[in-house]
Amino acid sequence: MQTTVPTGPVNYEPNGRSGAEAGPRARPQLASVTSFETEVSGVKARLRPESFADHYSQARVFWISQNDIERDHIVDAYVFELSKVVDPHIRIRVVANLRNVDEKLAVRVAAGIGIPVPEPSEPFAPVRDDLPPSPALSILRNPPGTFAGRKLGVLVTNGTDAELLDALRSGVAEAGATIEVIAPKVGGVTLSDGQSTSADAQLAGAPAVLYDAVAVIPSQGRSTSWRRIRPPRTSSTTPSIISSSSA
Repeated sequence: MQTTVPTGPVNYEPNGRSGAEAGPRARPQLASVTSFETEVSGVKARLRPESFADHYSQARVFWISQNDIERDHIVDAYVFELSKVVDPHIRIRVVANLRNVDEKLAVRVAAGIGIPVPEPSEPFAPVRDDLPPSPALSILRNPPGTFAGRKLGVLVTNGTDAELLDALRSGVAEAGATIEVIAPKVGGVTLSDGQSTSADAQLAGAPAVLYDAVAVIPSQGRSTSWRRIRPPRTSSTTPSIISSSSA
């Protein structure tokens, strides 16, 4: 991770700039990698281990270590990105490579972009299928034990129970988290006690993926219509609490 923010036109050294912006020039005597001078016999070489030719075994372990929701996200990501690839041959080659990772993954991605499942590509090294899943590779299998530092989205409408909203605000604050009020209109709503409350975000501009959890607390008259809205698949990892304020 880069921590220094370059302020000039050149962000690397050595460079060929002149004047005040000049950087140090390359000097062989200060090379970052040098070999120790000693007498040796035989052949001296830099070789990569055979495992460098295995491009798929680690990817396979990552895939089989995910839960169903995470696998859905991986498939959706492949479909999203490959749908933007102009050259159809590249799409085919990517799916052919995925067959070396997992057959079901390749089949699902191929179906998502609308192509027949191609023949698998030829791996440089045999893919190991004896490696077990690693639970540590899954985010959803290792949830944090606290809600501190996270964000709760609260969907409200006119008539939302004011006491319930206040209780949510207090509870979230005590947990060390933050809350964001979402309403059909960013101007806010009128609560059950007749008081107005502003909104932090408008419903259409606040997808569930922006929150760690969502509480849906409309008034009773609004809850039926809201339940007809099918959440996008990308929000499937966001826990939801649905409550009718007047129930």
